Amino acid sequence: MRILLWSAIGVAAAELLCSAQTPVDKPSIEVAAIRQNTNRAAPVSLSVSGPRLIITAYGLPGLLMTAYGMDRFQIVGGPNWIDSDRFDITVKAAGQETLTSAQVRLLIQTLLVQRFQLRAHRETQDVPAYDLVIAKSGLRIKPSTSTLPTSMRLGNRGTLAELVVLQGTLDQFAKYLSGAGIGRPVVNRTELSGGYDFTLKWAPDGAGNTDGGVSIFTAIQEQLGLKLESGKAPAVVMVIDSAEKPSGN
Repeated sequence: MRILLWSAIGVAAAELLCSAQTPVDKPSIEVAAIRQNTNRAAPVSLSVSGPRLIITAYGLPGLLMTAYGMDRFQIVGGPNWIDSDRFDITVKAAGQETLTSAQVRLLIQTLLVQRFQLRAHRETQDVPAYDLVIAKSGLRIKPSTSTLPTSMRLGNRGTLAELVVLQGTLDQFAKYLSGAGIGRPVVNRTELSGGYDFTLKWAPDGAGNTDGGVSIFTAIQEQLGLKLESGKAPAVVMVIDSAEKPSGN
């Protein structure tokens, strides 16, 4: 969702993705109610009920991430309230029975332009990244001897997250980590090819949970003999040219 370069200063953000998507019936907004969420403890949620989209405690970055399939590091610039203000939103799409996931994205794109007055463009920038390298202690995983297809399965082991990799390359593992909520893209710098079998367990909220888990950074080093080091990498980002807080209704 982020390999095509856009450079269209002043073009509404909702128009940016249209040519890159499989054609989908674009829903129109019949009713949209927006109010600022002042409950800092309110959980973030998004749900669909027939033609209604109900969003709770989302900030502008979260709306953009949902609408365009981006990570937070790909959203650049914006007004000073972008990370502080959150909103509760209810949208009813006209003439829809049940919204599909693709229609939800398009609906949020329209909402961003119509109610948040969003104007944005895409460009490629060097962004903070992590380099996946071999740790000084040495690699602790072995090349796979399995004849089964490549798979990566994420599950839970108590309060720990558990990733089971079968015949996975380190390029694939780096790509997985890029979308695993660590806030930066990950680039494989090990120069290792071929598939590996391994299991990685970590505490999603870092070290110190009841099952004795460690952060994903520590787990990668201790369990796999790999390490994440700070670096830079090119990435397609969405630059917010302007946005306004929406009126109540």
